[in-house]
Amino acid sequence: MTRLKNFVTNPVERPATASVLPFYALEHIESGTGRLLSGVEISAVVDDTSVLHRRGDVRFGKLRPYLAKSLLMVDPGAGSGELLVLRPRRDAMDSKYLHYVTLSKPFVEWATATSYGVKMPRTNWDSLASFECDVPGLDEQRRIAAHLDAQVDKVDALVAEHVRQRRLLSDRFHGVLKERVTGRLGYEGPAHEVGLYWVGPVPATWRPEKIAWRFATGSGTTPPSGRAEFYEGGEVPWVNTAELRERVVDSTAKTVTAKALREFPTLRVYPAGSVVIALYGATIGRVGILGLDATVNQACCVLHCPTTVLPDFVFYWLWAHRGEIAALGAGGGQPNISQETIRAIRVPAPEVASQLDIVAVLRAERETFEALASELDRDVDLLNEHRQALITAAVTGGLEALQGVASCRST
Repeated sequence: MTRLKNFVTNPVERPATASVLPFYALEHIESGTGRLLSGVEISAVVDDTSVLHRRGDVRFGKLRPYLAKSLLMVDPGAGSGELLVLRPRRDAMDSKYLHYVTLSKPFVEWATATSYGVKMPRTNWDSLASFECDVPGLDEQRRIAAHLDAQVDKVDALVAEHVRQRRLLSDRFHGVLKERVTGRLGYEGPAHEVGLYWVGPVPATWRPEKIAWRFATGSGTTPPSGRAEFYEGGEVPWVNTAELRERVVDSTAKTVTAKALREFPTLRVYPAGSVVIALYGATIGRVGILGLDATVNQACCVLHCPTTVLPDFVFYWLWAHRGEIAALGAGGGQPNISQETIRAIRVPAPEVASQLDIVAVLRAERETFEALASELDRDVDLLNEHRQALITAAVTGGLEALQGVASCRST
């Protein structure tokens, strides 16, 4: 056992001039795996705020170190100052072995325990330098790293397969959802178009009526965040778009006071059962159903007081067509859809009795989908835990205790 600083340095080298180099930031690195996220653009103009690295250096994220963002650099380049440069002494420590050390549980726990700050905890080189680790001879380090490469590849292949199955499962459910709310699943009778090219034909008996004919619509507002009298001690739930996750909204992060309701007439209370859809930003088109009486912010459109349609049916219909509805938005980086756009959408629906049947079937199918998806997600979590256990055992002298990759269920 020896301290990390006896085998590793932390050079801070800056580019002399602005130039285009491979540039790495925290958001480019996958948590806990030591890999780049797919589809990341890493070429960028770097300047003297960047920190250079060499081939064989390890970059470790000092911000929120519990995320275990570590990357072995295969080429020279630059990175954010939030990524520490750990450079192994070539005569004493193998680069791959060092990389696995930084992904091990003891190292991540040490980095987390020695971090400072509450909201944005950070570690630093002085803290990491004191970490004690096993450092066998170079040849043994390389054998351990080679063994881990093979074992981790097996784990990662299983993770990739589970992720693929999860994606296929989600696609299949969404396809069934769309077929159910358009009446096409198993239907062979006469059909007609409803004026929306992205909906396609629906049963001839389904009436395509505008949302404005089926619901009253409204929105809300955001009281000034610095005014405590509008929020503290409030009893009225206040919904923002981050809380729209294709399910019932039965609790909110914030509440507003009676004073806020009095001073902001647009901050009206909508009844439980209302459908809420996000109008802009990253959540555009996402939907939810109020499980309680609540107010909303200005980025939400609320469909309430239904007439000829069940809110649950429209909820599923909007969910099924989220992509197409979002595409109706205007704007560049922050596309948005207006209440008028929502009000003008024609939602074809059968008689209420048939809507009830469709909603009941979709609830059952959703439960099945979520049960299978949870099982796959649980297996991925176990595989990720197994990966870290393999790495930790290997770099703490427990290589003989390593076992084969645990078998996981496939769905």
